[in-house]
Amino acid sequence: MSDIKSYYNSIAAIYDNDRFGNSYGQFIDAEERILLSEWLQNIDKNQIADYGCGTGRLTHFANTGIDISEEMLRIARQKYPEKKFYLLNENDFPISENTLQAIYSFHVIMHLSKTDFVKMINTIHHKIEKNGIFIFDILSSKRKNKKDGWHANTSYSIDEIRALVGQQFDIIQYNGILFLPIHRIPSSLRKYFVWLDIFLCKSIFKKYASYYCIYAKKK
Repeated sequence: MSDIKSYYNSIAAIYDNDRFGNSYGQFIDAEERILLSEWLQNIDKNQIADYGCGTGRLTHFANTGIDISEEMLRIARQKYPEKKFYLLNENDFPISENTLQAIYSFHVIMHLSKTDFVKMINTIHHKIEKNGIFIFDILSSKRKNKKDGWHANTSYSIDEIRALVGQQFDIIQYNGILFLPIHRIPSSLRKYFVWLDIFLCKSIFKKYASYYCIYAKKK
């Protein structure tokens, strides 16, 4: 975890522009925002936390952000001075147990070992109330090739995720994200393919998407 923290501290100043200031990042961002708008629409923002909030890219949907990187949080606080931000410390953060109605986490689990993912699940399970919602993304093992290092190198199938979270959460539904090989489409045209990609990611073909976005409920 220290490697992850050091890495994101080092790139915090350029993160937004580098990752989401281009048509590829904006394509993914658009799909994630549409899903969060749908799945969180009836929950008070005061009862929602963004786990792994980074610079606050998606913290619009919550009033609390949590991250491992001090530098990422510094930028998030500048964007949203009215919101609460907490540093993740020893896999914990200062919010009482069984109080939140929902936690969402994007682009986090892909960096974690299975051991650290299980710790994360346990922490989130403790923080949200019964029947509370946990929304998270994972890289699909159908599309992800293994490489060296920790960065975006952890992928799962839906069955593997069910086995990992099944004692604490019921998976209610999941959608794909990034079905099309968008990197092969000219950057100037990518925005016109968002709704086609969303359609395919909700269809029977969603298991072939690059990411899975999972909507789970605490038992």
